[in-house]
Amino acid sequence: MVEGDIETVLFAGAIVLIWTGTSIVMELLLPIMLSQIVSAGISGGIAFVLSVLFIDRRYGV
Repeated sequence: MVEGDIETVLFAGAIVLIWTGTSIVMELLLPIMLSQIVSAGISGGIAFVLSVLFIDRRYGV
């Protein structure tokens, strides 16, 4: 009974450690990923708007 309880506590502790480690890593990496996504989205949006304006002026669509 005691061995099972110890194993349960160790298992729960391992889950908590993995969870906190993952959340810390995500908190560290997420701003970097988000900034890359945002900057890529902004540059992609600008390129899209410019291409639409170019096509609009060039071909009169």
